[in-house]
Amino acid sequence: MSSRRRDSATSARQSNRRPVGPYRAALARLALPRILLVAALGVIAAGLSLALTASTLVRRGNPELAARMMPIDSLAVGGWAERLLMQKPLNPTPETGELARSALRLQALNPTALRVLGFVAAARGDERTGRALILQAQHQSRRDAPSQFWLIEDAVQRGDIRTALVHYDIVLRNKPSSHNVLFPILLNTLSDPAIREALGHYIGTDEIWAPQFASYALANSKDLRSLVALTVESGGLKNRQMAHEQAVGLIARLVAENRFADARRIYLTMPGATPLRLVDPGFDKADMDTRYGAIGWQTKAQADASSGLVLDDAGKPSLLLSANALTTTNIATKLLYLTPGRYHIGIVLSKFEGGDGAAVGAQIRCPAQPGDQPVWSQRVSARMISGDFVLPAGCDAQYLDIVVSGGSSGSMLDAVIRSVAIRPE
Repeated sequence: MSSRRRDSATSARQSNRRPVGPYRAALARLALPRILLVAALGVIAAGLSLALTASTLVRRGNPELAARMMPIDSLAVGGWAERLLMQKPLNPTPETGELARSALRLQALNPTALRVLGFVAAARGDERTGRALILQAQHQSRRDAPSQFWLIEDAVQRGDIRTALVHYDIVLRNKPSSHNVLFPILLNTLSDPAIREALGHYIGTDEIWAPQFASYALANSKDLRSLVALTVESGGLKNRQMAHEQAVGLIARLVAENRFADARRIYLTMPGATPLRLVDPGFDKADMDTRYGAIGWQTKAQADASSGLVLDDAGKPSLLLSANALTTTNIATKLLYLTPGRYHIGIVLSKFEGGDGAAVGAQIRCPAQPGDQPVWSQRVSARMISGDFVLPAGCDAQYLDIVVSGGSSGSMLDAVIRSVAIRPE
């Protein structure tokens, strides 16, 4: 075929394979980097599991020598064909195909030889034959990563998201070394609803690579809203303990970045979660084991002050507080989702012991407001804190802080909060 005819055929073939419709952008992100496809012909294939015999080592290091020494060895001949393909992956030499066919005559179901012939056929414009051969290769060995990479790209070009992810799944299951390459690609596609829908099936059912991908996404995602959408839409990881840890970690990141609406969304997917806990500052046994992470009460243990939840004589949680002299600090915090408006707060202490200047206080902050300044605060040296406050428009999430002061030199605060309640006015 002349160069002009070959270019024309290639252009027509690419035109016929171009995806159409709303999936185009999504599919473009699912596509593998071209350098990876070329590398798949050799670097990844070289790592396929083989028995570590002397002949195998020769095949790996010098397949041409192995084939010349053992011309009846199908694996060696197939490896030689693969090495030649690596040298000219886009324009294979006739010898490449001849060697692959020789390998098949020696072993009819040699996956490397089948794949090489498939790559050769596709490179010459016969993608139908190429696809059939590569599919046959992957049926013989699902661990043949180069076949899977070619099939991923083929599915992307045909506009088939689900099939592309089927082959992603095969590679990720069988080649843990592929995670470093494929996880970033998958993470970059999460903003597309069509890919999230297809990927969600694996998140909710797979226990091999999906938990690792979830951890990778949690640590590296720059688009937390899409990660939240994937978590909610998929129902989370199949393993409930892993799903819980993922949810707690995701809530922590969201709260740290002031993405409170998304944090609430994740919390409400967790077993036992209730909308009441989002507006109720009272102590709950769930706060004692921190099962809901940043949604529950956050206590602290510092060098000069500490707080902690314990059960009182009636079996109800109370908040223990302590602070050394000359220490004033925020020692416990509860995230709330009160709607803007007027409220009354009441805090009851069952114990208050301290010298001059010792006090327990509370404050309400709106982190979305400039400066994160309290909209209300009060400190007392008694067993009751109460007051009224107004949450302004736009203050859709709030922090209720407990503040302790140890007092003057020589004194120490020792206190217990029995209950905290907020009601609308």
